[in-house]
Amino acid sequence: MPDVTKIALLDFDDVLFKTREFIELAGKNFCLAGAKKAELDLIYKKYRDQLVSSGKVYHQDNFVKHLAPKCPGFNPEIFAVLFQKNVVSVMKNLIYEDVGDFLNFLRKNGWRTIIISSGHPDWQRRKIVHSGIDELVDDIILTKGRSKTEEVGRILSSFAPSEIIFIDDNYTGSVGAVKKAFPQIKVFQLVRQELAGQREKVDCDHDCRTLDEIQKLLLS
Repeated sequence: MPDVTKIALLDFDDVLFKTREFIELAGKNFCLAGAKKAELDLIYKKYRDQLVSSGKVYHQDNFVKHLAPKCPGFNPEIFAVLFQKNVVSVMKNLIYEDVGDFLNFLRKNGWRTIIISSGHPDWQRRKIVHSGIDELVDDIILTKGRSKTEEVGRILSSFAPSEIIFIDDNYTGSVGAVKKAFPQIKVFQLVRQELAGQREKVDCDHDCRTLDEIQKLLLS
């Protein structure tokens, strides 16, 4: 392993990438491909609830297969074309505006940047690659069913960093779990302003709304 002194572990969804905007955009294209919004919303909610109860994770391809027989007006082939044209082509624009400057700041100050993302590995990798952010970080770790806490432990066993930070929106409860397991890590809960309703009071070093805030804290 390379000699690394500082490591920054970064969540992808809703931290670096405007996931809610992405979901809304994808939803519009489901409708353009023939799905009725009210019907789509109901099927989608039930599908997501089933995934949660069964311990499975979302992949859009699987949802398309699930949706097609339940929504007769929906055309999967048309959706595939529309998704490529209207969503994939603009995903680089869905990276939060403060991401580029923050990653440049980390790089210039000797940090190794690693995205650590949970969810379906293939689906997460597609989103990350289509967003273009894979070209801006040093590495990508997809949890593949393991918790982020487990992955952080694996990283610490492979490297011996002098400093490590963990930035996450706590959607899967990772913020408090990582801080409890590894108190030496500086943990930031980052909940974007438009998602303020999901902010939780958790054990962390700092509760932030932007990467600019985190950059200032790292400089202080």
